[in-house]
Amino acid sequence: MTRIRLSLLVCSLSLAACSQAADRPDSARPARSGLDLTLVDKTVRSQDDLFAHVNGGWLAKTEIPPDKASYGTFDVLQDKAQADLRAIIEDAAKAPNKTPGADAQKIGDFYASFMDEARADSLGGRPIATELAAIDALETKSQLARYFARAFKLNVITPLVGGVDGDAGQPDREILYVVQGGLGLPDRDYYFGDDAKLKEYRQKYLAFLTTILTLAEQPSPNEMARAIVELETRLARAHWTLVESRDAVKTYNKIPIADLPKQ
Repeated sequence: MTRIRLSLLVCSLSLAACSQAADRPDSARPARSGLDLTLVDKTVRSQDDLFAHVNGGWLAKTEIPPDKASYGTFDVLQDKAQADLRAIIEDAAKAPNKTPGADAQKIGDFYASFMDEARADSLGGRPIATELAAIDALETKSQLARYFARAFKLNVITPLVGGVDGDAGQPDREILYVVQGGLGLPDRDYYFGDDAKLKEYRQKYLAFLTTILTLAEQPSPNEMARAIVELETRLARAHWTLVESRDAVKTYNKIPIADLPKQ
């Protein structure tokens, strides 16, 4: 509680400083405060509504973009960073005199190949023919498990996913976390919800899968897409809910590697 009170005190003092600075003449303000005082709403007193006072100016002139569920200054920074990165990569792709083997050449060429939709469409599924053949050759559960491991290394969705992170019960150690996966939609509720929007998402997902399978020149893409959705729906029924997945106690189940085959 002491830490919480201290944090609130520091926050209050900082915001009070912002409020006082907003009332000073320009000549009295710090030259490089880092604060945009035009975002403060002086018509609202901080003691009446601290949030509206500090953020009112920004809220009044900022509209949440239609492709986002929420928006804030960190989102603005993220969008700018993405735009800057894209400009750098596009410049690398267009550079007339590339140094063979240089990072800029590799990045530029990789980006250009990814953006060449006409070539991608003409190649169809040929670039992944080896992987598709390996999947077709699977006959046993053991072979399937081994392929899941290979697919995970290729960044392909599998029913079990994971990674190395700090041990929640022993933070001075690193540990391998394995969590539920295998779904193309964001979480299990997308497969069962009766909400009209969720039903729309399921239909669009089915159409997306059909398109992908068609481009990959797979036989009967419509039937295969429906089979994929049915399989993912079965997996989703076995998934924990988002609430369960956020339970730090329930999700902490440390198992020795030697005991994994028993699970």
